[in-house]
Amino acid sequence: MNILDIKVKKLANWCNVLNVESEPIELIIESSSQLSYRDQAAIRQFHRALCVAIDLAANSKFWTGTVAEIGSGFTASLLRRFAERGLISEIHTIDANSNSLSINSRGVLRDSYLGKTSGSYLLEFHKFVTTSIEDVNRLYSRSALSELGVDDPWQALPRFMNLNFDSRNFLHLSSHITEFGTLKFESDFNNLLDTPIYKYFLECNSEERKMLIHAPKNSLEQFQSLLVSKNPDILILDGGEISALSDFLTAYPLMKPGSIIILHDIIFPKSIKNWLSTHILLGLDNWRVIDLDFSTAQGICFAVKNN
Repeated sequence: MNILDIKVKKLANWCNVLNVESEPIELIIESSSQLSYRDQAAIRQFHRALCVAIDLAANSKFWTGTVAEIGSGFTASLLRRFAERGLISEIHTIDANSNSLSINSRGVLRDSYLGKTSGSYLLEFHKFVTTSIEDVNRLYSRSALSELGVDDPWQALPRFMNLNFDSRNFLHLSSHITEFGTLKFESDFNNLLDTPIYKYFLECNSEERKMLIHAPKNSLEQFQSLLVSKNPDILILDGGEISALSDFLTAYPLMKPGSIIILHDIIFPKSIKNWLSTHILLGLDNWRVIDLDFSTAQGICFAVKNN
């Protein structure tokens, strides 16, 4: 039996135990009338990923039951369900805006979530920006990408591209789309953020950009310090469109053997958040990608760090 067969069987077992098809929808949708079909599909996708991730990480000798997430929303609600069943002992949510907890979860989670301890598990919210605009600009430079082995990001992008998933961004990017349905890319650039396609996403996320501009210079160090002190078994990266690459490049070297990284929003042009991070992750020798799931508009990737 190969490793994929084993993981599929484990996933099936977890799905049976946690009732993956009905539980997240039944427990979470009842708290909100704002869930679209895409929201429901994303919840199911994330729940399945968490089932396998917890199973894998819990088999590591370094397991402590600690999960950290960058970006707050539905994942916080899902993680709380796992904690209530004794499968997680600590949940650390990192976000620059505590209001996003309610906004991104469509009202499911509110301030009562923050700092809550219930029984044997801890829910803690850490309000800070994980990086600064200077760090983001540096990491998106052509020289920095080349050092990461990404000499031509446009060559890597088609693997993560689905022009049918997001009509809004498709229309705005139509001037960059050829008659053959492919994207026209600017091959001569010094910084990826200066290319027309990335400029569009920067304009769409002007509030995040302002936050990064005004972020403390030690934001990156604060993020590193939290990762070292909490030493999570599972890290979920679902933060800002612009800051996501910095979050990933900061986090993955600090993760312990047997730990799991989950990347959300890996499909373009629905998002530019984590497609490039996923491409880099696929090339890392000490990380093993367990699943690439393109079945929703957002997509998800998760990988385990080799022992």
